[in-house]
This record gives sequence, C-alpha cells and structure tokens, in this order.
Amino acid sequence: MQVSKHGVSRPIEKKIYKSLYQVLADIKQPRSVEIFFTGILTDTERMALAKRLAIAVYLKKNKSYEVIKKELRVSSATIATVQNLIVQGNEGLNT
Repeated sequence: MQVSKHGVSRPIEKKIYKSLYQVLADIKQPRSVEIFFTGILTDTERMALAKRLAIAVYLKKNKSYEVIKKELRVSSATIATVQNLIVQGNEGLNT
C-alpha cells in the first residue's frame, strides 16, 4: 500500500477522517460493509486489514506465533506489530 507523499493540512485531515468514520458508523448491514470496502480498498488492502484483525483475535486466544504464521501466512514482524499495538492498549484492537 502506498500513501501519497503530498500530505494534507491538519484541518482537512480531520475532516476526511471524520467523514470516513461517519460513513462506517452509518453502515448497518454486513453486506453493505463488504460492498463499501470492496469499492474503496484494493484486494491487497482488504486482506492486510483482515489479517491484522485475525492476528489480534489469534493472539487474544493465546495462539503461538508459529500457528499464526502458518494459518494466516504472515511474518513474525507483522505479528509483533499487532502484538505491540495490543500491549500498548490500542483501543481499536482491544475492542
């Protein structure tokens, strides 16, 4: 995934995030969420997001790195990144 080198101003950044979060909050049906994510994200971006969530779930279930690596086909570094987010008290992953 590549992000543009050209940043936006802080007020614009706040507005676009607020808009994104509102759209997600307004979607009520799982199929509508699927349609939204399929329309806005590439297959690779959706898979990366889904794998991060799955890693968090596996870690919460005390699955080993080896099991997670094998079943989800992710690197130890990716697992460690998610683990660190959980340890740091990341509200999104701890929800």
